[in-house]
Amino acid sequence: MTHEEIADLLMGHLTTVPDRPERNGIVWEDDPATDKDGTPRWEVSVGHAPSRTRTLDHSQDKSGELRVIVVTTFGQYGRDAKDHAKAIAAHFAPGTKIGPVKIVQEAHRPGGFKDGTEYRYPVLIRFRALL
Repeated sequence: MTHEEIADLLMGHLTTVPDRPERNGIVWEDDPATDKDGTPRWEVSVGHAPSRTRTLDHSQDKSGELRVIVVTTFGQYGRDAKDHAKAIAAHFAPGTKIGPVKIVQEAHRPGGFKDGTEYRYPVLIRFRALL
């Protein structure tokens, strides 16, 4: 399974989160063609660690992190962003399986920060894919 296939599986699952943003939706963080204006929106990226071979059955697994940055308009003490972050974390609960991808721990939500007129709240989701 390639990095792109894993990212597609995770993105597909992300698009099924209840109450996701409608107007601006969910965008890839590093895609220059994506309109990143307006809020709320979720900016997504996927990072991978090198594959590792398991010694008993010679299968490989790939660990990584799905990063979702919830972007809302600054104000309201970040309540909108926190609500979105909670919904994402609940949807990617530990043990959730998405094909060969498994969520391995509770989502980390380190807290939000102001960025110009926007408020950004990261949600970091650790996964492992059996290849």
